[in-house]
Amino acid sequence: MSKNEHKFLFSVIMPIYNVEDYIEEAISSLVNQTIGFDKIQIIMINDGSPDNSEAVCLKYKEQYPDNIVYKKIPNGGVSNARNTAFQYVDAKYITFLDPDDKWELSSFENAYKFFEEHYDEIDVLASRIKFFEGCNYFHSLDYKFQNGTRIFDLENKEELFSIQPTAKTTFIKSDALGDIRFDSRLKIGEEFVFINKIMLKKKKLGLICESLYFYRRRNQGDSSSSNRILDKSFYINSLVYYHMELMKYCEEMYGEVILYVQSMIAYDLFWRIGYDHYLKVLDEKEQREYFELAKILLGKIDDYILLNNPKHKTMYKRNEAFKIKYGKELFELIDFDAESGSLYYEDAWSLVLPKQKGIVCEIASLGIKDDNIFVDVFVAQWIFRCTKNGEVKFKLRFGNQEATPELVPYDPYNVVKKTGHASYHYVCKCKFDLKYVNESGTAFKPYFSFGEKETSVSMSYSKFVPTRNLFRPSYKAYGKYIVRCMRKAIKVSVPKDLKAYVENAEKACVDYLKEIGRDDLAEIRAGFPKFKKEQEKKGSVWLFSDRIDNAGDSGEVVFKYICEHTPKGVRPIFTIGRAASDEVKNRLEAIGEVVYFEDTEFKYYFLLADKIVSSSAGEFTINAFEDDRPYFVDMYHFDFYFMNHGVNCGDCSAWLNHYNKNIKIFFNTGVNERQAIIDGRYNMTADQCVITGLPRFDALYDDRKKQLLVLPSWRKSIKGAYDDKTSSVYYDGFVNTDYYKFYNGLINDERLLAKMREKGYTGLFCLHPIFRKQAVDFKKNDVFAINEGFINYNKVFAESSVMVTDYSTIAFDFAYLKKPIVYTQFDKEEFYKTQTYDKGFFEYERDGFGPVCYDLDSAVDALIKIIDKDCENDYIDRVTNFFVNIDKNNSKRVIDTVLADSKKEEKPSFFKRLFSRK
Repeated sequence: MSKNEHKFLFSVIMPIYNVEDYIEEAISSLVNQTIGFDKIQIIMINDGSPDNSEAVCLKYKEQYPDNIVYKKIPNGGVSNARNTAFQYVDAKYITFLDPDDKWELSSFENAYKFFEEHYDEIDVLASRIKFFEGCNYFHSLDYKFQNGTRIFDLENKEELFSIQPTAKTTFIKSDALGDIRFDSRLKIGEEFVFINKIMLKKKKLGLICESLYFYRRRNQGDSSSSNRILDKSFYINSLVYYHMELMKYCEEMYGEVILYVQSMIAYDLFWRIGYDHYLKVLDEKEQREYFELAKILLGKIDDYILLNNPKHKTMYKRNEAFKIKYGKELFELIDFDAESGSLYYEDAWSLVLPKQKGIVCEIASLGIKDDNIFVDVFVAQWIFRCTKNGEVKFKLRFGNQEATPELVPYDPYNVVKKTGHASYHYVCKCKFDLKYVNESGTAFKPYFSFGEKETSVSMSYSKFVPTRNLFRPSYKAYGKYIVRCMRKAIKVSVPKDLKAYVENAEKACVDYLKEIGRDDLAEIRAGFPKFKKEQEKKGSVWLFSDRIDNAGDSGEVVFKYICEHTPKGVRPIFTIGRAASDEVKNRLEAIGEVVYFEDTEFKYYFLLADKIVSSSAGEFTINAFEDDRPYFVDMYHFDFYFMNHGVNCGDCSAWLNHYNKNIKIFFNTGVNERQAIIDGRYNMTADQCVITGLPRFDALYDDRKKQLLVLPSWRKSIKGAYDDKTSSVYYDGFVNTDYYKFYNGLINDERLLAKMREKGYTGLFCLHPIFRKQAVDFKKNDVFAINEGFINYNKVFAESSVMVTDYSTIAFDFAYLKKPIVYTQFDKEEFYKTQTYDKGFFEYERDGFGPVCYDLDSAVDALIKIIDKDCENDYIDRVTNFFVNIDKNNSKRVIDTVLADSKKEEKPSFFKRLFSRK
């Protein structure tokens, strides 16, 4: 057909397979398009779906018979389904929609207007992609839209990395399709080959910012993109039928593999390079084949492409590519130019160290005490492997003082163990004397030397260090010293009139915020001195908290204690979100002063706080300003005291390390727990780890009844069941998870229920608060009650005689009461692979307070045995050996520790010294 003979403007191709829960939302996003549904054709191809998808499709086919084509075919894969659909296309433009995704409602109207204006210029128009459900952010290639809606030539060097990996997020001229079809031999990458073959006809691509495709990021690892790294075809078929096929196609058209195609293939190939997942799925012969194919492909990709990809830009990935391509490390080939301070590789890549903006040299922490400046620095390890021009050394200078610090591998993410290569950074610590600093100031600068040649290096800064890189007038006052952190230097000065200096600096901060259109932030910053003056007479503010949406943990318990035993000059305040229940809010307000996270007033109290004492280390606990932190971090002056949400039995150093959370003191319960933190990757000293016990243990009591408590932990991998603040949201796919199947099976196991009925036991099933909205999914019976709200832990612990849990640290609370526990760890390997922590010092089989069961039958057997013995605890020796203190004085020890720590240190903040004088 010619372009004027189509019945519809758009044909939307939808392959249907196991998506009955999502189809209606997808179709609704088409029916409600602002261009009008009468202009849209939907072609649904049921690829032999075994679920109830057909009924949903037929319902819509009946409702919209003129717009919808529905066909059912034997299962042949998504490519076959899409190819089948092409014969029914009756529209000027073609697009796609996976039935678990959706289109933004004005997308088609905006795309149509643009395409009509540029019809003869392009065959393909690409939309933006935004993920939803499991996450909420734009696709990693969204950077190509930074220059706005436009058309670009594929041979424009400025657009080499503006690649298009998907077909479903594009609009295609139906007349441009020709004989190009999806390759059914490909399970991964079929869209990439299809769409780029069409684009190569005109070597142009349209980009439209005003059209948006919502891509559902499935949870529980049930999407193909999540599982591809463990699919053999990802390493063999994709390289042959995707990468090599596209190169061959381009060569046949243009006599060469153009740089744009090289860039597309390098982007996809890099997802494999530098990882060892292939070892799990390929045998030795297949591994050799995989590397031979990768070497052939890399041999056809320009070094410039390999070294400048904006998505895959870690030096370790680049190095792995060079090792495959050349049999040499990239680091061995890098030269140094002393005149410009540049590292470079031929004409393909360079890094100007005095101007670089990456994390080559990052200031991890900075402080001043006793007329000394203390600086911790992260330094990229790969720099020290660039030895072509001689040995690499790192130095720090402060005025006339110089230090060559000891470089210690920094590895909180355990990359050495997990990937086998060196960790990404060194950390080094230095101290410089400030006694010669004057009004004109002294500069701190880092330097690299390569053999006899030296260069300065620019600095980036951690989230705890105020920097002019992010906030132009930023500064920090430490007593009489003023510190300004810039890209090329840290300047320390001693103003003659400190009060006037600070007043002028604050005015500059407020004026700048107004200048950039942030009057809301300017108002907070300008209003703080007055707020402080009014509030400081009431005492030093100590903020206490637990979860953002609930209390009842150590934060509330120690808050109650300090309100009953308030030290002189201390003003305790509990902070919580307004989403907390009225019962919780009323309970807290009956104890003492409460401030709510959402209120502007909270931000003032946060800036005023001297101490934060919490069982949560979430960002909301230590950062009231979220993404606006750079504009206020110079005003943060609190010390953070952390009471972990339970005993720290796992290795949580990947996120609880000192440089990520800036914990002043980490409260512990047992000797082994404390030592594991000191010896681990937390970067915490022995003085920072104090055994007090958890305050929440103080609230425990015993009122045991014949009750079996089932209380498992959450799973990070089931992402649809919680939002970005880990608050519970309902997730339809929860019932398909192994987690649900195990625990629903346990509480409905007939052997267990029969024994409980015989012995007069009842059961209580309580989900973790992150999963609490899934409680409605579990099947009830006459024995087990299912808790559907937040849990009163102390009450259920008190009334239960035996507990089932998995990896949850609440087991320690139950053990504190000397009651028996059964651990259910049916998903042990997956749990430690996906959760926020690794295995720690606590070995459940060796140290646990009960039997460890790996399947449903053994868990039922263990529970029946315990119930038959009237819940006698056979593991009591392990309990008494683990806990240093089994008493009601944990809160007292915590508060006493905070008070003792306060007496040791004089706070270096100007808020204490200056604003209080106004």
